[in-house]
Amino acid sequence: MTESHPPRRPPPDPEPSTDSAAAWLGAYFNATPDVLLVLDVRTGIIRGANPAASRLLGYAPDSLPGMHFSALLPPNTASANTPLGRRFPLGGEVSESQLFHTAGGAEVPCDVQMTALAESEQAVLHLRDVSPREAMRHARSEADRAAMTTAKTDDVIRGIEQYMSHVSHELRTPMAVILSSSSMLERYYARLDEAKRAEHFSRIQAQIRYLTEFLDNLRYLSRLNAGQVRAQPDPTDITTAIHDLLAEFASDPQHPHFGLTLEGGTAAVKIDPTLWRRALQPVIQNAVRYGPFGATVEVTVIRRYDSLEVTVTDHGPGLPAEYLPAVFEVFRRGENAREINGGGLGLAIASRCAALMGGTLTFETQAGAGTSFTLSVPT
Repeated sequence: MTESHPPRRPPPDPEPSTDSAAAWLGAYFNATPDVLLVLDVRTGIIRGANPAASRLLGYAPDSLPGMHFSALLPPNTASANTPLGRRFPLGGEVSESQLFHTAGGAEVPCDVQMTALAESEQAVLHLRDVSPREAMRHARSEADRAAMTTAKTDDVIRGIEQYMSHVSHELRTPMAVILSSSSMLERYYARLDEAKRAEHFSRIQAQIRYLTEFLDNLRYLSRLNAGQVRAQPDPTDITTAIHDLLAEFASDPQHPHFGLTLEGGTAAVKIDPTLWRRALQPVIQNAVRYGPFGATVEVTVIRRYDSLEVTVTDHGPGLPAEYLPAVFEVFRRGENAREINGGGLGLAIASRCAALMGGTLTFETQAGAGTSFTLSVPT
């Protein structure tokens, strides 16, 4: 019988000696491309630094030991009295993109990790240069900012083009009427009877009044957009102010009639009279323009405890449903108003004037039955 023996096991590797482990750590300490600083936790003094520290921070190898860690940071971020653990967490968490100062004063962004050494009052501060990463982030940020600027510029250009298109459109029609009537007067003045001459002169004057009003509204809207208009409340006699405003429509071709109702004390109401008039004038003008010839426009003024409310009601066709969301937008007009002069600025100005006074401009409309606008401002 053959005697069996258990297979031989290879002898175990010898345990690394303390000296070889220290040698390995020393080699790693000197060869790693990251900065390693050994610091005294109590004092924040640097006790040792690897060659990478000198290469990155620009200090001579023997000048870093004995230096306080705060000397490597941007001014006013730490001092010699700042505890190390307050500036950098001792638990080994990574702090991204911390700035360090080189000997020449340049800033270097680094990811930072500090690890306390067991059974020691020392810690290792591990810095990894992330300049390339931060440069890429900055480049992306600049590219995004440039793209946003370009987009905003494109929006501005489109806005200007639309603005100029609306303005030129609004100017073209009255200028054509003026040119036509003036040409007729120039060529055929002697042949035209008195009524025809008067008709052409009236058309010219009406279009000039419209152009004057349109350009005045453009200028005022520009001032509103630039923030150049401020509310200046002043005690105002509302009864006199509303009568003066309605009197401006006495010679209107529509020959409107006004039903005026005044409720409450209106002798000395503290509002901005200019903004108040600017808010009401286009509302009343629209009621006159779009209402039936010779129709009555109802104007109700109510002085409440802490506000002044004016409601203007016409008996016109009402506002088209598709126009309702854009009532207070610039250059927007309903399809049922295309045959009537108007630049689409009045209600936009009115609503902004109401807002400047801390008030509101609202409306109710019914197809075929008319529209009511209500201006309410605090007093």
